[in-house]
Amino acid sequence: MSGFTKAGPRYKPRFSIAFTAAAVLVAHAAAAPPPPNSIDAQIMQGYGSAIKQLVEPGSHKGCCDASDCRPADYRIKTDNGATRYEVFVRSKTPDGSGWDKGTDEWEPVPENAVIPPEERKGIPFPTACWIKERIFYAGSGFLCFTPGDGM
Repeated sequence: MSGFTKAGPRYKPRFSIAFTAAAVLVAHAAAAPPPPNSIDAQIMQGYGSAIKQLVEPGSHKGCCDASDCRPADYRIKTDNGATRYEVFVRSKTPDGSGWDKGTDEWEPVPENAVIPPEERKGIPFPTACWIKERIFYAGSGFLCFTPGDGM
């Protein structure tokens, strides 16, 4: 009986780790960089290393890669004295530009996803990193956003 009790917990962590790793891989496998001939890829060409160096404000973890970042249309919205960014989250276009499961709506960018001006260097165009379904995270799909250098 004691052998059975000891064997149970020994296998649970392995299953848990394998399940978590599989879930993360599935989430990232769904996202893909824009196709090379798409408008998004042409805009982003030559800026991959700068985009990959963007970090989530506060956590200092990388927030972007070619699979979830796209050039973005944004606007500044003021409501009741509060100013915030909004990004138009485009759904995929025939050429492959836009995001998987894009909403085709203006989405508010949380303040904690906006990259501070001193950390935006090297990206001259507005860029948003967005994923519709974020595993282990409740909230907006924005990983990070920058309006570009100097904005």
